[in-house]
Amino acid sequence: MNIRRRCVAILVLALSFSGCGEKVYKVSTVISTDGTCERVITVRYDSKSLARSAFPIPMDSTWRCEWTLEKNVDSTSKHDDSVYIARKRFADFEALGREYNVRRDSTNLAIHVTVERKFRWFYTYYGYSETYARFDPLHVPVPPSAVMTEEDLRQFMSSEAPDSALKGKWKRWDERNTMEWAFGRFVDAVRMRNDPKLSVDLVEQNKDRLIALLSDDSTKGKVPPSGKARTEKGRRQNDHRSFSEKLVSEMALMLKTDAFRVLAPDLDSIGVEATKRMEVSDRAEGEYVNTVVMPGVIIATNASEVRGTTVVWRFTHEHLALMDYPMHVESRVINLWAIIVTGLVVLSALAVPAFLRRRAGL
Repeated sequence: MNIRRRCVAILVLALSFSGCGEKVYKVSTVISTDGTCERVITVRYDSKSLARSAFPIPMDSTWRCEWTLEKNVDSTSKHDDSVYIARKRFADFEALGREYNVRRDSTNLAIHVTVERKFRWFYTYYGYSETYARFDPLHVPVPPSAVMTEEDLRQFMSSEAPDSALKGKWKRWDERNTMEWAFGRFVDAVRMRNDPKLSVDLVEQNKDRLIALLSDDSTKGKVPPSGKARTEKGRRQNDHRSFSEKLVSEMALMLKTDAFRVLAPDLDSIGVEATKRMEVSDRAEGEYVNTVVMPGVIIATNASEVRGTTVVWRFTHEHLALMDYPMHVESRVINLWAIIVTGLVVLSALAVPAFLRRRAGL
């Protein structure tokens, strides 16, 4: 079976699975002194469709694709992990960059890769840089700084596993985004109605109370689940409708006007749209492990793990939700030939005058 047919077959197999397990994305890149590089991408999951991932998983014929099963690290599991592996060797550093410097849909992760080689006579310096752009397909309305300080952000982004306090702040920021987005859509719905009995000012004046009402219902499980316990489409629509009718009734009671009861269909639409938006956001969920093997000696990096000539970064979708995640490493290779040539030149510079003086009898 040729590479193209093999990749297509693997893709069809991946699409036939359905599940909700968290994926693990491993990317390994080896930089060689001859200007070539090799990249291996491994995706481990428990039968979730690869097509739903925001990570750009290679599936075209320029990559060597294979599908394997590996023993699940969780001894309580009765099923092996499914592992998708894609390999590609790039003829030069620029080719690796071109692989990712392509405009992608906003629902996919944007990755930028650059590799540089600088000759400095005694040494050749290699610089590797890879950045995962902030994944913000929903255009969240609340900046992280609204909940986290600069020091919080620095600690969160530099930690592979942020502590419970930082995780709590991230969760509050994420929940606030959802509420702010929903409230904004609700205000738009009121404005679009253009009904004298529906006051935008009244809604905005009671923003905190209305958001608290929505948040309270959400935490009690009255909002239909959007990710890990999805039911059939018709059931979800009925749940949305039931929730919307109850919510506008409570709003009408809170604001002492029945005018808001007509907004149930609008809230129903907002709920459906919110579910779709969260499904897009969920595509980036998972753990990411990026490994780079550099030639020579590592002289600088922002990686938290360094093993000889290998550096490793570990992060999650929570990091990517906050801001860009930059990774860089620099190494240095001794040019032995340059040292030898320089030594010969120095010896010649010393030996030739001495030889000439000897011949002249000086």
